[in-house]
Amino acid sequence: MGTFHRSENTFHFLKYKEQIKQKVRISNRRNDLIDDDTLDSYFALTLENWTHLNKSCAFAEFRSIIAPYVLSLKLIILHKDEILVNLRDFLLNSDELSAGPILDLLCALSCDLREDFYPYFGEFFEIIKNIIIKDNQDADVLNYAFNCLSHLIYFLHRFISKDIKNFLNLFVPLLCMAFVMRKIPTQRLFSLLYKLNQEQELISCNFCGTILAEILSSPDGNFHSSSVEIFHVLLALITKTDIPEGLQSNQSLLEMQENDDIALFCKNILISSLQTLGNRKLNAEALFTICKLTFSYFSHTPDSRFLILVSCCDELIGLMQDKHCLHQYEVNIEKFLFESFSKHPKIQLAELIVKFLNLASNHFNPSRLMSSVLIGSDFTSVQQISLMEPIVRHRSFEKDFTQILSDVILRRDTNEPIDDVTLTFLAKLVLIRQPPSSSVKPLSPLICLSLASGHYTPEVLHKIVNWIIQPLSESTISVDRKLCSSIILPHLSPLSVNEVRPIITGEIQSTFSHLKELDLNTEDFTKSASYLCSLYEALFSCDESITEFYIDVPFLQEAALSKRYDNLELCAILLRIIEISGRKVELSGLKADTIIPILLSPSHTVGQFNFVYFAVS
Repeated sequence: MGTFHRSENTFHFLKYKEQIKQKVRISNRRNDLIDDDTLDSYFALTLENWTHLNKSCAFAEFRSIIAPYVLSLKLIILHKDEILVNLRDFLLNSDELSAGPILDLLCALSCDLREDFYPYFGEFFEIIKNIIIKDNQDADVLNYAFNCLSHLIYFLHRFISKDIKNFLNLFVPLLCMAFVMRKIPTQRLFSLLYKLNQEQELISCNFCGTILAEILSSPDGNFHSSSVEIFHVLLALITKTDIPEGLQSNQSLLEMQENDDIALFCKNILISSLQTLGNRKLNAEALFTICKLTFSYFSHTPDSRFLILVSCCDELIGLMQDKHCLHQYEVNIEKFLFESFSKHPKIQLAELIVKFLNLASNHFNPSRLMSSVLIGSDFTSVQQISLMEPIVRHRSFEKDFTQILSDVILRRDTNEPIDDVTLTFLAKLVLIRQPPSSSVKPLSPLICLSLASGHYTPEVLHKIVNWIIQPLSESTISVDRKLCSSIILPHLSPLSVNEVRPIITGEIQSTFSHLKELDLNTEDFTKSASYLCSLYEALFSCDESITEFYIDVPFLQEAALSKRYDNLELCAILLRIIEISGRKVELSGLKADTIIPILLSPSHTVGQFNFVYFAVS
């Protein structure tokens, strides 16, 4: 490294220490109490210096772009964002000829900007690190890169010292500790990392995970040969299972196995290290191998460590999804989950299975796994519903899960009233899978709550249907339960229209009577109106040919018009009843000139589809 003297046209070699001194002299001037206009810009001086030393096309293009911004320090500060963007772009595309000047200019700009430069430090550090990795055989580029880092640290040390944690996380990959750390016996490695984490506030689990990633990494995208023993010891500490042969007599490891906090720490650094390696293009096969190894520990893991192991597998599946390789191994993972659940049929593992099913590809058949979770287990009805809720929006729910849901429902004890959780779930299922339509559709055999099955007798099916719609027949039941049953009713199969028609028509009349006793401004009125609308929807869906039914048009019309400005949802509900009833019979007393414009308005179109969602939620 040297400096160019224009007057002498000579090149003087400067030692690294002398270069630092030269830059320190310039940086010290930033503390002088003089006008900025009289100050030199180190960035401008460095740019001029390199203009004479480097004639590469890339550098010449860079100089021509930023030349208007470097006439003074004030201009540089004012246009720092444009300068930094150009520095970044040219640094990313630099070659062995242009890398030196750009890196030197980066140091100079940090000297000029100081605190204003620090927010960009992490981004430029990553770029420089990638240059070091890419050009690790080029001595000149390495010299420029490490010189740049050392100068950046010197000029920004005051701000770095206030953000040590981020500084350590950035620099760990460049500290080349893997060679030394691999020399530490495995039985001591995790004890050392845990001790550092406990005693040093700045040494977080992520930091220890980064160190572990350095030990595990290999240039070819696989794991280092020393990682085999490391993974087995790590998983033994997590799961409190047998330690690998040769280390079973190690008292320190045996003591660490008893500590639940150490187990959680080991799980965290394992996942953190794999995340770090995943960002460095870890092979999908290598990640799957660890996933397979981790699942194998379910066969021997005690209950006290079961949840930690489930959490570990959960995050591993998430990592595979992030690397877009989960679909490649989903059949294998299905096998691991199935075998693990057969040994530990617990709700936490069932939740992991449901999460996996939502991540699986369109070609994957989830029936076997879901059947084992819902049919082949002893979960309570509330637990079964909690497992079904996340898959309601699954793209192939009707094809893959409808029969399983029917089997779950048909196994219920009908001697007790249907519980609120199940009733609400079925109503939400209908609203999600078959949302309200602008037209009244007749009952279709291809519906999401078909209970028809060759495994059950007609008597059992009829009993279950009555169990679900029983709230409609009970006067003391809350309107919430009635609303849910009315939403479900049109989608149930098999269903006897002759039996449910009198129930619905009776409820319509009693609901009108109840509405007339309520205050229009209360929530109870809105809920009861939603229930009434749902009853009409159910009646017209179940009996397409019906032409005689009770409706009080003047009451609905007056209530809707009074709330059209301050309660759009309620107005839409009441007008929806008039609209769908008018398609069946001619309604008398209707103020068409007032009602029709409201029905055609966009606000009404939006509102009519929201009423059931509001009521159920």
